Amino acid sequence: MDAFQVVDGKLLLQYSKGVRDDFNKDTQGNLTKANANWPALVEKKGEISVRTLPPSRPTKHMGPSSKSGRAVDWACRILAAAILLQTLFFKFTGAPESVYIFTKVGS
Repeated sequence: MDAFQVVDGKLLLQYSKGVRDDFNKDTQGNLTKANANWPALVEKKGEISVRTLPPSRPTKHMGPSSKSGRAVDWACRILAAAILLQTLFFKFTGAPESVYIFTKVGS
């Protein structure tokens, strides 16, 4: 589906923008044809029903299951936290490295 529109309170789904443009050349005539053809389509293809998604279920944490996997997972988290804490140091102390970088980037 590449195109859609709402006409007379109905959502119309078109295959492409070209199909939508062709449909719009005679919107009311095409809607009349579509409404006339709909019962035959339902009879030929079977009952048309609205599909609903099943209710969502809570999912379990999909983390590593082995002891070594959990250790690697925690090590990565601690490393990321340490890097973030280090950036705060440079940000709030006005470290010469930060001043140098941002004066060069700004010029």
